[in-house]
Parts: sequence; structure tokens; C-alpha cells
Amino acid sequence: MRTRLAVRYLDAGLPLGVKDVGFENFDCAVPEQRGAVAQAQNFVEHYRAGRNLILTGTALGKTHLLVAITKHVAARGAMVRYLNAADLLTGMTETGYGRQSESAVLHGLVGPSLLVIDHIGDVPWTWHLRTLFLRVIDARCSAGLATAIASHTDVAQLQEDVGERTLRRLWAHGDELITLNQKVHRSGTALRSTAEFDRYLNPSKE
Repeated sequence: MRTRLAVRYLDAGLPLGVKDVGFENFDCAVPEQRGAVAQAQNFVEHYRAGRNLILTGTALGKTHLLVAITKHVAARGAMVRYLNAADLLTGMTETGYGRQSESAVLHGLVGPSLLVIDHIGDVPWTWHLRTLFLRVIDARCSAGLATAIASHTDVAQLQEDVGERTLRRLWAHGDELITLNQKVHRSGTALRSTAEFDRYLNPSKE
């Protein structure tokens, strides 16, 4: 059984050395982290409904939570893909003659039941890459497939990185927005509204 799980984790793209990473050993140093664990566990139970997860905040365990989510979903036999944003952008950039076609790359990102992308804020986003990523998110949301992303930036910077349309698409179809070093939001119907999204991005206007 352990060997089978190890193969599933590797197939998902998880790095080596994560066998001991899970929800049960997440270090809850602050109340926000306890709430984040509960919401991440809830996401695992309901991701099949096409819900999305947005994690933001600095040095408070986002990667740990994404790895735990990936492991739980992969252990159930679902198709899940875990990527660092740098690998995602490399894959979307290196298309053309002698390489994968753009459509093949996009298909590989749209296909999994769950797509997990870490370190969104660590890479340079060009207009072309934002456009491709929007196509991925549009297709996944339209197909009812879940996506989980994490960035060390705040949500306003995340919007600059991936683009407003992409972030709104994730938000509108989302279940969770967890901001570890500020406050924990559970989206629900109210927080999916445009007005609430704008208030979150511009708290000074409240």
C-alpha cells in the first residue's frame, strides 16, 4: 500500500521527502492557521463540486497545506497535478517546434480533477502567460474542475500577477479564500459577489 501511495504521489508531481507532511502535523502557531487547516480539510472533502482554493500570506504553511491536500486527493485515486509556478510557466512557455504544442500543454493542465499550483507570486507573469493561464482556469471552471493556488503575496498583488479576470474566475467559482497572515475568509455566496471581491481588494474604501 505504501508503495502504491508513493507512486501516486510521484505521478501527481509531488517532490520527494513529503511522506510525513499532512494535516495532522501542521504547526498551528496562530488561530488563523487552525482555521486554515479546517478549511483545507473541508476543501478536500468537497473539491469534486468544482470549488477552488486561494491561499495567500507569508511563511505560515501554505506549501504544507497544498502538499497535504494533494496527498489526500491522490490517495483516493483521483487524478491530481501539483506544480510550482516556475514549472507551470516553463511548460506554458516552451512550446513550438520540437516541443509540446500549446494545445497539448493546456490539455495537460485542464485534464486533472484537481490542479494545485504553489508559489504563484515568485515568478514573472507576462501578458501572454496570463492569457494562457486564463484559458486554463476558464476551461477548468467551465468543466467543474477544482484548482488550488498559493502565493506569498496579498490578494491585490496576486491579481496583478495572474490578472483580474483569472482571479475573479477563481473567486466566483471558489469555496475558500484563506489569508493566513491577515484574516480567514470563507467565501460562500456573499463573498463570491463582485462587491465583496472589490471590498477585499480595497479595504481602505470600507
